[in-house]
Amino acid sequence: MLNRLTDMNDTPLDSPSRWRRRSHQQGDPQQYLRVDHLRDDLGHHSVRSSAVMLASNAVQLLVAVGSIMVLARLLTPKDFGLLAMVSVLTGLVHVFSDFGLPLAVVHQSQVGHSQISRLFWLNFNWNMCVAVFIVAVAPVMVWFFDEPSLLTIIVVMALGIFTVGLTNLHLGLLHRQMRFGVISLMEAGSAIAGAVVGIVLAWQGAGYWALVFQQLTMLLARAGILWSACRWRPARRRELHLQPGVDLHALVSYGKRTTQARFLNYIGDNFDRVLVARLAGATQLGLYYNAHHWSFFPINQLYLPLKGIVIAGSSRLQNNPDQYRAYMRSVFLALLAIALPTLGFVCTNAHDVVLFLLGPQWLSTVPLLRIFTLAATADCVRRSMTWIYLSEGQTKRRLHWTLISTPLRIMGTLLGASWGAIGIATGYTIASWVLAYPSVVFCLKTSPLRVRDFWSAAWRPAVAGLQAALLLLALQSVLPSFSPLPLRLAFHAGGFALVYVGLWVIMPGGVQSAKAMIDLLKASRLKAAEIKG
Repeated sequence: MLNRLTDMNDTPLDSPSRWRRRSHQQGDPQQYLRVDHLRDDLGHHSVRSSAVMLASNAVQLLVAVGSIMVLARLLTPKDFGLLAMVSVLTGLVHVFSDFGLPLAVVHQSQVGHSQISRLFWLNFNWNMCVAVFIVAVAPVMVWFFDEPSLLTIIVVMALGIFTVGLTNLHLGLLHRQMRFGVISLMEAGSAIAGAVVGIVLAWQGAGYWALVFQQLTMLLARAGILWSACRWRPARRRELHLQPGVDLHALVSYGKRTTQARFLNYIGDNFDRVLVARLAGATQLGLYYNAHHWSFFPINQLYLPLKGIVIAGSSRLQNNPDQYRAYMRSVFLALLAIALPTLGFVCTNAHDVVLFLLGPQWLSTVPLLRIFTLAATADCVRRSMTWIYLSEGQTKRRLHWTLISTPLRIMGTLLGASWGAIGIATGYTIASWVLAYPSVVFCLKTSPLRVRDFWSAAWRPAVAGLQAALLLLALQSVLPSFSPLPLRLAFHAGGFALVYVGLWVIMPGGVQSAKAMIDLLKASRLKAAEIKG
């Protein structure tokens, strides 16, 4: 006899007959809450998930690079600047739209159907308020930036923000079960749909509306795929009203402190763009924004997809400090081994990178791109510490650090404002580097991890990447400058990679660390073959 649906701190939501009908229509809601099947082979799940996400990111990378190569040649810097102005508001909205609840669902060891349903409706109501807020604040944005066209752009983007609220908990449940294949499909599919719409509209002369509808299409496609892939559906409001109160304090507290810290980080990350927009206008902001975007693009391509994997995986190891330390050291090594040399290559080849991605009309962004790659290198440290805070549930401590770091980052940006966009970018970068080491010490003070755990993973990719970048920079005057440009970039990238790997191998312990990563990949592949067989 089918048991009635019960969960932690819940009473049954439905009668058996109603439960059978709903199970037939949408599947067992409990199947999206279970995580016990992941604990036996967490390393295997993490490696396979990482491989899937990185493969998906390779597709997204091709889509992003291909679309920007077309759009940057069809549109003007002012078009990109207008979207960057709007993104100051819409990005802030994204900080608040999920209230940190998806991450809270991932972190929590046990959750029930009533809990998630109540969180869904709480998040839905919150997003309704957020959508109304951004429409109400649109006239203020028009006045502040002195750009009348922002009004209609913001109203249209509000539709996309509303759809995000319908899928936040679904995304959290997929992360919780480490179903990253589905998430990869969602990210790649929405990116392709947005790129197609944006390019077609830009080709038809739509101007900045091409960029607006590119973003809107991505959000709508994302929502459609998530609702189709995750068949969990919330209980009806009236059913929840009939149930006794469910304790959501831990989940809401986790989400609240996560949101507060994200809000402060967002201010620190975007204050420089607001300053450039206010002082120099949309055209200069378009140049500044693209330099910032493409310098941080390599670590975003790694950090954002791996974030869910790392938090889901490490959260399952909270009660085993030794395994947790080993897991996080391998995570740090994987992130930094790819991110740091990539940033070094972009810095030393900034001229060709800008020429390839954006075209000759964007070459004035080259100095900014070089400066921001240095800021992105320091940001790898901050983002790694964010993984620790979230996996260990140390959201209050993370909030305390952001209360210290955000004013210092703003101060650095303001100190450079007298020298224009270059000065603002330089001040932002210096502040990021000043805060890098203290952020590690502060984060790991209460963690099972030690400071040496992070730096033992970081020093090889840092030293090898820096030496390869300096060598390439010194040899640029003697290296052949041939055409076509893609072939020249590929030649320099291949040489950089060979030097980087060679320097890694000859360093103490370099061969052993390289073999450990290769063995881990082989073990994952063999395990996958066994399961498939």
